[in-house]
Formats: sequence, C-alpha cells, structure tokens
Amino acid sequence: MPLNTSEKKVGIIGGLGPAASADFLNLVVKSFQKVGARMDSDFPRIFLDSISFPDSTEFGCGDVETVVSLVRESVKRMSAFGAKIIVVLCNTIHLYIRSVFEDSEIQHIDIVDIAVNEIIRSGHSKVLILSSEESKKNQLHRHGLTHGMVECIDLDENEQVKLNHVIYQVMGGEIYEASVSLQSLIDRYEELVDAILLGCTELPLANVVSRKAKIINPNVLVADKLVELCGHSKS
Repeated sequence: MPLNTSEKKVGIIGGLGPAASADFLNLVVKSFQKVGARMDSDFPRIFLDSISFPDSTEFGCGDVETVVSLVRESVKRMSAFGAKIIVVLCNTIHLYIRSVFEDSEIQHIDIVDIAVNEIIRSGHSKVLILSSEESKKNQLHRHGLTHGMVECIDLDENEQVKLNHVIYQVMGGEIYEASVSLQSLIDRYEELVDAILLGCTELPLANVVSRKAKIINPNVLVADKLVELCGHSKS
C-alpha cells in the first residue's frame, strides 16, 4: 500500500559534521523503506541545510552565540520552505539550541532526549557514554540518564583524548583508523556495562561491534522517529 508521504516536509540541520549529516539522510531513506516505502511519493520532501560552523572542532561547537544564531536562521529558512519537523543532527549543540524551538510550531526531534529515553525504556542499568569533550564536560546525556536511575560511565582523560581523535578521523574520512581506535575502547568496557551510547553523530560512521553490550545509535533512533512523526510506524 502506498505511503503517500510526499506532502510531508522535514528539515535536517547538519554540518557538525557534514559526513554524519550525509549518512543520516541515507538512514532516513532506509527507515522509510523499513515501513514499506518503494515509490518516490512514499518519501517526504527533505531539506538538508549543512551549515559550515566556524571554529567547530572535534572538541566542541565553537562560539556559542554564533552557533545559536546560525541554527535560528536555518530554522527560519526551513519554516519558510514549509518544514513541520526538524532534526538538528548534532548532540553537543543541544547544550545551547533548545531555546530556539520554544514557542515554535515546528516539531523538533531532540537527538539527546531520544537516546536517553530509549536507554531508560529498554531497562539498561549501566551505560558507557561516548561523546565529545564538550558534551562530557557539561554532562549532556548524564543528566537525563541519572534522573532515570541509570549508572553512567565516562572515559578517563586519556581515553577521551583518544575519542576526540576518533571524531576528528571520521570528519576527515579516515573510517578504518577511526573504527580500529573506537573498537579498542568498546572492547575495554563492554563487559563492564550493558549499553554503550554513541553520543556523537560521527561515531556511528565507524564500524564497531560489541558482543556483550548493546550499542545505542541515536542517529538511527532519530531517523525512525522522523518516520513515525510522518504518520508511519514499523509493524
């Protein structure tokens, strides 16, 4: 049965980083295919605004006022295009941009809340958080998880330096090198936790597995939520 989703308009605000944004668009297509999308008209109209954020690095977003201003301008553009649902594809940036969506008619899919809620809903009790240094320092995911009675484990200082470099490698297209380094971190912790949160949108682009712990990929969760908000759900 046709999904008839062509009238839906959704916006993706990316650029932190561009590789993750491009990969996410493919995840959205796959999520629609999982609910039966086959024809062009089964998919929504998607606007991707991959913003070039000045001074952003693997450590964080850069100047906060500039970042918020750029996101606010992008939301205005998306609204003018008719987008009713928006994804901001970066975890760390959610430290600063939630106020942009206050009193807005646009529905914002919050990648941090989606991941935290899924971990709590699934009953995980101990989670390794892998995120940018800025997210870690500001306890971006930890706040919601500890409120939900989930024990959180962070990397030590040296391990965080290694993870920062993994993020940098993914942004530069060094996927094999990033995968090897990230896998070594996962191997070190997988028997100590029951879930591992890939809390930076670049990290799922690395090819990693865990035999002991559930790997939580917020990018996939957000793509599936977008499909749901467009009126479809997995059977």
